Amino acid sequence: MEESLTFAKNDLERITRLVENGALPGEQKEKARVEYVSVQTRLQAAKEHLEMLESGYTKTALAVQKALVDEASARLEVAKARLAECTICAPFSGIITRVYIRVSDMAAAKVPLLELIDTSWLAIRTAVPEASAVRIKRGMKAKVSLDAYPNKIFLGRVERIYPDVDQKLRTRTVEISLTDKVSLIPGMFARIELQIDFVKDALVIPEESILITPKGEMVVFIIDGSKATRRKVTTGIRHKGEVQIITGINRGEKVVIAGSENLKDGQEVRLAGKEKSGEKMEQNKDNKHQSKNKPT
Repeated sequence: MEESLTFAKNDLERITRLVENGALPGEQKEKARVEYVSVQTRLQAAKEHLEMLESGYTKTALAVQKALVDEASARLEVAKARLAECTICAPFSGIITRVYIRVSDMAAAKVPLLELIDTSWLAIRTAVPEASAVRIKRGMKAKVSLDAYPNKIFLGRVERIYPDVDQKLRTRTVEISLTDKVSLIPGMFARIELQIDFVKDALVIPEESILITPKGEMVVFIIDGSKATRRKVTTGIRHKGEVQIITGINRGEKVVIAGSENLKDGQEVRLAGKEKSGEKMEQNKDNKHQSKNKPT
């Protein structure tokens, strides 16, 4: 740098003499002077920089460099954030079943982009009537039949119980997982059987033998000698066409299960014979009515 300054100084003196002799125009002297000053300035800056390097950076210089580093770090974080906004990570491994947007579409906040399912764990969701909603417990066993697997019953259990009741349907949603290994597909139809109550040695009669009066009472007709006698009954559990009788009928009594809607209390009837399914009764009048003797 010092050699460049010496060369610029000598060049300035030479051009000055030529300008004074009239050999060169005056602007050549000005250009040479500007170049000399420029080289002199760069030399002075280099010397100061050298002194700084030899003596070490000052606190001010270090602060300036630290500020530059912090600024670069902030820009890097902004770039990472923008990159993260452009990358969507799935919360779990699965299969994409539906895509709501296409390339070049504008993706707005809270707008669904796609649907993802995990087929490794599928649950069966069903609705329980409000009357039985509070009696459902987590871990309760269930029997499941699927239309895709006819004549087969799979075992499962209640895994999740929703905390509220549907305001329109008045049902409570529960989810059931199968303990048996079976291949499930989303959207399959299933029939669920949950054992909410169990009564040992219950007194049961066929559901069709029960009549509902205009007052809302439940009654049945039993055979008392040769007459049909109406009895008011209190019912309990209903299951697969059978109803538990809590009060109103005693064990061993014969119950009319067919044609009882045309009977009257105290009407004369007589035995029509015996069949494998039970005893049948018919009226002594023109109309015939049948009943089965259901073992109780």
